[in-house]
Amino acid sequence: MHKKVAPYPGKISVVFHKGPLGYLLQDPSKEARRIKNDPKLQDKSAPMREDLVRQNALTVVYQRGGDASDMKEVQGEYILQFGKYKGKSFRWLLENDVGYTTYLIKDLQKQEAAGTSVEAGHGKESLHSFVQYALSFTEIKTLLDYKASRVSVAAEASEDDQLVGFGSRAKSTWKEIWDSRGDGYADFIMRKSCSQGTRMHKLQQYLRKKQQSASASTNAPTKPLGMDEDKDLEDAMLSISPAKLHMQSFTVPAAAEGSTPRGSSGANTVPSAALSIPPSSTTAEPQASSADGAASGVKRKSPVPLPQELAFLLKETTGPSTDAPSTSVRKVLTFEDSSEDAPSAQPAVPVPVAGYEHDLSSWNCSPHQKLWMKTELQDLGLWPGSRPVRHAGNAISLWRLPPQPELIDTVADLPSPNFFQLHPFFIWKPESAIMVRLRNNYILPCLHGCFRSQVVSAGVGRPRVIVGTSGQYYILSSRLCCRACRRNWFADNPRWLEKLPKRFTNLLPAFLTYKKAICKSVMDELRRTGKSPADMANQINELMHLKYERAHLAYLHATESVWDSEAGAHGQRTIGQFLRKEISHRSSGLMKTHMPGVASLCPAIT
Repeated sequence: MHKKVAPYPGKISVVFHKGPLGYLLQDPSKEARRIKNDPKLQDKSAPMREDLVRQNALTVVYQRGGDASDMKEVQGEYILQFGKYKGKSFRWLLENDVGYTTYLIKDLQKQEAAGTSVEAGHGKESLHSFVQYALSFTEIKTLLDYKASRVSVAAEASEDDQLVGFGSRAKSTWKEIWDSRGDGYADFIMRKSCSQGTRMHKLQQYLRKKQQSASASTNAPTKPLGMDEDKDLEDAMLSISPAKLHMQSFTVPAAAEGSTPRGSSGANTVPSAALSIPPSSTTAEPQASSADGAASGVKRKSPVPLPQELAFLLKETTGPSTDAPSTSVRKVLTFEDSSEDAPSAQPAVPVPVAGYEHDLSSWNCSPHQKLWMKTELQDLGLWPGSRPVRHAGNAISLWRLPPQPELIDTVADLPSPNFFQLHPFFIWKPESAIMVRLRNNYILPCLHGCFRSQVVSAGVGRPRVIVGTSGQYYILSSRLCCRACRRNWFADNPRWLEKLPKRFTNLLPAFLTYKKAICKSVMDELRRTGKSPADMANQINELMHLKYERAHLAYLHATESVWDSEAGAHGQRTIGQFLRKEISHRSSGLMKTHMPGVASLCPAIT
């Protein structure tokens, strides 16, 4: 008989502390309480990076013979990089303090819901990893659901009876504050700014919810439309099939001049809604039906007056009458296509369309620079929603140079100074199709260390201004998202760039940090000349001023050339002066507006 050997003899599972009934014990264990009460036992060292923590965990799993392919077991050996239990493993915390675990999960969920979560820091990365690890256990999820159900039921039952607990109305309930809102105290509370989770913030949420429900009830329509009151008109309109709308219409003949007054005998004394006569090709069937109705003696319904609520659908048309010598006016009720400009009783409400224009407002560059960069991305098929563009052999450059301003043909305008102040930009979108050859089979990693990362584009991105030895330019980095963890970051994040192979970062023309960047050409010039940073900054500042002045001088020369041509200085006059309204050149504005890199390099420019 052979002895059965386990494939992973060193595999360890989490052992939760449970009570007699099988529920999790949320109180800390003796060891956890000892660390919690004694600050000397708590680790105060600097937090480590996520990749180092993972490498150490894999080493521990290999040494004890565990399953390194099981992500849950590997994460159990991760070392905490935050809090009072810093230095302990994830598995140890689940086994010794479940209450602290649920607190961390709920606190992180509140921060993400309020939008106050900070993405930077190794301690924050460790917290996200631990929450992901804890939520992978069914016991923790069941406990959180039980707590959430108890809190929601208690809050719903006692929300009106909650005491204010602060200020001059501390002993009043929330319902009393709302009922006595005429004294202005409720408005005072809603206008105050306070921190989230405080008593005043909870009272503000209660009062705003009451105010929204009250406004919704007052704005509800109390009187039905006039069309619902007139059953005959409703039946007449419902009897028209959509297939006949293209050849039938409702007509309302108005009383002609000299007709009998209202109340006297005579036909057509009251405006009515009646079906107009269809074309000759379609009159056979209606006439037959009319004859059958007359023969059978069925009483036909009298025409129904058009209510005032449908008066906006009327159009007045004038034309010669066939049965009277004078001109009669007929009001025709037509059903038009929604694409035409038809009169409406209420102004059309614009429908919000989802787009990426909101990303442009956060770009730190001039408006004409934004427009040109957007146009370039659309031409390359990189703007979200643009049509894909195929490049033969993927022969494309990540550098985009602005058009030559002197060659732009502006017939009805003088040359614009905006074209002379455009700067090149570098496209940095590692997830796009234009960089597929650089990626090959490489899978882009997640910033937060997901085991199976799926990095995709999540927006346009942002440009960062860089100052080099040849002028300023921008690095346009895309906004990325991991489908596994649903978190976003920018492609120029230095922590994410550290995870990429060298062939990616070698393409970047600058060294990037969290807030600043320095061009590689500036670093090369510093090494070559041996100048101090202050001298190098003065040299580049002078270069930027010189480049700006040359661009402005080129704009003035272009404007002067147009004026000379219109004045006939070259033997023939042009007609451009008769096509435009402005005859004077426009100012190119401040240098900081067109060249924000100067402001970042040297704020005091005289």
